[in-house]
Amino acid sequence: MSSSLDGVSGKLRAETDVPDPCGTVQSCDCAVGLVLLMLGTWLFAEGFGPGAQMMIYPTLSYPASIRGTGVGFGRSLCGIGQALALFVLPILQARLGTDMFRVVAVSAATPIVFLLIVRHEPTARDIDDEAAA
Repeated sequence: MSSSLDGVSGKLRAETDVPDPCGTVQSCDCAVGLVLLMLGTWLFAEGFGPGAQMMIYPTLSYPASIRGTGVGFGRSLCGIGQALALFVLPILQARLGTDMFRVVAVSAATPIVFLLIVRHEPTARDIDDEAAA
């Protein structure tokens, strides 16, 4: 029975021209290449977007005497948030389903609203001029 089903599935695959997911080495190489390209694109966007901003704002916001501490504190908060997200997001997804994206959207909009209220401009004055402070 198994061999007759294998023959039927082979004929159906040939007739419908559906590629075999475990087929040729070239199709796997293409998929791996696509995954690597997408990963590289994400890393590029992260490096020039939020990843870079997490270093620029603390660097511009603290005077040289405490800059290392300020940048380290900012990066540690980012790391804590990333670690918490690894645990919290799957739990939210299991409980809320697709409604989890509403929670994520609110979480993304909250800092934007806070920044619009505070209006911190790190280049408004020379932060290293401690005599003026």
